[in-house]
Amino acid sequence: MALVKLLQSVFRKVQSVLLLCVTVSLLFYYTFENEIDILNSYAENEYLPSIKKEIYDQMTLNDESTKSPNRKPLIAADDDVHLDHHQVGFQDVDPQPLDHQIKNGQKSKNSHLNEDLSDPLILKEKNKYFPLLISEPRHDPSLVFVPEEDRPDSLMTSLLTYKEKYPVLLEISLPLHFQQSSKIRAQDAPDDDTNNDDNTKKNIVQATKFEDGGATQSNIRSDVKNVFIKTWKQNDLIKLAKREKNKRWPIDLIDSLDTLYIMDQKDLFQEALDIISETDFRIPPKAVDIVNIADLSTRGVGGLLSAYELSQNQVLLAKAKQMADFILRAFDTPNRLPVLKYSWKSPFNNRFPYKNSTLDDITKMSLELTRLSQLTSEDNYFDAVHRVYTILTNSFNDFSMDYMFPKFVDASGCQILTSKEISSGKHQKNSQIMRSIDENLRFVHCYQSKKVLPVHSNDNNGKGNHPDLITINRSLFDTLIKLYQQLNYHDILNLYEEDIGISSVESHEESPQKEVKSVYKREAAAVITATDSKMEDTLPSGPTSKTILKEFFNTVTRFFIFHPIIPNLNLSLITSVFVKDKYVPTTNELEVELLRTFNVDISSCSLGSTLALNSKISASSPKEMNDQLNMARNLTKSCFQLNKFFQGKMPISLSLDPCLDKFGKEQYCQYNEQDKINNIMNGLYKGDDGKFLHKSGSQNDLTIKISDNKVHSNNNIDDENGGSFTKPKNILILSTNEKYRGVTSILPESINNESKKWTDHPDWPLWINDMGPKQVLNPDLIESIFYMYRITGDAEWREMGHDLFETVLKVLKETNVGAKGLWHISELKGDDSDEPTVPNHWISKTLKYFHLLFGSADKYSLDDYVFSESGHLLKRELPSTA
Repeated sequence: MALVKLLQSVFRKVQSVLLLCVTVSLLFYYTFENEIDILNSYAENEYLPSIKKEIYDQMTLNDESTKSPNRKPLIAADDDVHLDHHQVGFQDVDPQPLDHQIKNGQKSKNSHLNEDLSDPLILKEKNKYFPLLISEPRHDPSLVFVPEEDRPDSLMTSLLTYKEKYPVLLEISLPLHFQQSSKIRAQDAPDDDTNNDDNTKKNIVQATKFEDGGATQSNIRSDVKNVFIKTWKQNDLIKLAKREKNKRWPIDLIDSLDTLYIMDQKDLFQEALDIISETDFRIPPKAVDIVNIADLSTRGVGGLLSAYELSQNQVLLAKAKQMADFILRAFDTPNRLPVLKYSWKSPFNNRFPYKNSTLDDITKMSLELTRLSQLTSEDNYFDAVHRVYTILTNSFNDFSMDYMFPKFVDASGCQILTSKEISSGKHQKNSQIMRSIDENLRFVHCYQSKKVLPVHSNDNNGKGNHPDLITINRSLFDTLIKLYQQLNYHDILNLYEEDIGISSVESHEESPQKEVKSVYKREAAAVITATDSKMEDTLPSGPTSKTILKEFFNTVTRFFIFHPIIPNLNLSLITSVFVKDKYVPTTNELEVELLRTFNVDISSCSLGSTLALNSKISASSPKEMNDQLNMARNLTKSCFQLNKFFQGKMPISLSLDPCLDKFGKEQYCQYNEQDKINNIMNGLYKGDDGKFLHKSGSQNDLTIKISDNKVHSNNNIDDENGGSFTKPKNILILSTNEKYRGVTSILPESINNESKKWTDHPDWPLWINDMGPKQVLNPDLIESIFYMYRITGDAEWREMGHDLFETVLKVLKETNVGAKGLWHISELKGDDSDEPTVPNHWISKTLKYFHLLFGSADKYSLDDYVFSESGHLLKRELPSTA
């Protein structure tokens, strides 16, 4: 009895303390919310204190920088161009870039506030409350107004600390048991009782049997190492880092660290480590104005983490954390997507991500940040990654082609309100509408869609007046595949649903009419009410990674692979696609016209590695796995054959004729030189280049209808006002005459009839319509060959790799030979006057993949390491056997 009374007493005391803690917490919470409401009220009604002349001297812009006698207003103050207050947010106002306004001496005023945003002091004060909405870095107002020489040293000290403007109240954490393999993966892994091949075992990526035994081929690997040493002596990155330590961070050196370690250059590795240990990565050197965040993440943080994984030197992990903490500053935006070109010293640092951004750059830093969270047990890095993919999940079905994005997207997610919407008071009725400052220094109202949008979504209501160029977002999908593996087959798009076992890949595919909500999400809603009302949006219920990757493969197969007409070669290559859509309200359909360009980019040669890896990561059946692996094999072999044709001097881009009949269908094609000349002389090569000069949906067009909402089954979509609308069905239209529309326009005078050669480029083969500069040090092809060997175990890939290496050496020795037969290593000189250089990917990727290809297959296995976008090795925390 005494024990029971004791427990009851303890319970009552604990209950009292808990009630007190809850009461105090709620008091602080609602006090904080009240302050936010007051500030929002000020911002909405424009009741901010006006800035008067007599207090100018009390305000500082980046500390002492505004005291410079050279400080000038952004826009001249002698011209007065009036902008009526009611015109804010108008779509019919012709916007002009900031630099154009400055050049013409214009300024904009808000008559209601009677304040000039072109004055940097006023702009700085307003920017505390209203984020900048800029399309690209060249329109950043901070670049125009504070000269580099006017920036004092005291500014650098103040920038060592950073206070977030959009702090995350509840961080998304790694799955509690990410060290254990996901239950969903056990259901999804390819399995076939009739298939006894060891290479198809569940969760195994790398082949378990190799035709040649997988042993080290010492002679070839020694040759690769000798080329590396020759490159290093010629282009000593350690000396370069010492010489420029006050000008920039030694990113090239960091990018090469793991290659030094793998090639057993321990002395050079230690010397590089000494330089890195003395470098402060909290902020960049003063000379650096704009930081490429994606490059810094993949090459900088990735290089440090990879070197740490190999050497276990704690200094490298600490420096990676320093650099990543700085990178997270770029994620401090209203929608938590990063500012890719980060003006880190700007006095106007409250901003949206740029309206012209590439998803490849936004996503390819995910592996490094996720791995850093795993190593440090700090969730803020993974939280940044998860929020990026949450927004992408919301956006996958909102573009003309499901799961495929244009090369550039509007990462701000802002939908600018029209004058009619503002007049109706819509900007005062929705909490997701934020007042912002655009690049023309005008106030606009932005509806935060929590998505990425087409770049031209705010032009003429985004109704298809601007065609978009869709390329293979290789980095986006490659990173998604590797995240799936890095998290031991936990799906970053559905982390918490799968942890509890409420949903599975099959539930999304077999029951598309049922929206799956996780217990975690329902329980989280109660916590969200008292903490962060925006948290619920970070726990999406939608398409799985597996579904997206499957649709990606299907789309590539259907629209992006083509067979070019090349003499004596039957190749499969990747094209890009122009898309232009038009909404038909009578049928609620979105007509999407597709125009394939038949332009081949050398970077598509790396797609073989992505498809090969995906065949072992997310394929759900042996057939699906074999289909993807066969596509990877065909693409890689096609690139290899094309490289041999050009004798190792691979063009970075090619425009080719597709093998299509008059109905737009593929057929067997044989190159005929005279037919090609006749077609040019007859004016068939009119080209289009995305202008879509022909009418969509005409009787001569081939129309292919596809059903939308393959994953999101519910066609009724809720809008921001609580209503709903039915999502349009996509109708894809392929023109039958795209054979001559997609290619570059070719005029009859381009051909010399007598010589039957191109007039301007007589050295080009006639079957090539256009060609870019050539390269020899590119890593894309050898990367795919390396993956194909490690995944299939077929000896032919090592043979191709050896052939490729010998071809590269031959080109270098013939092209870069000097006095007394000495030769050096450099990229081929292009058409411009720039001197040839050695790109850093030659060390960090190309030579590394050559070295690993001919090393022991047991070392650096694809099951033990994930290779990042920059070729860095990130160790997997393998599933527990318990």
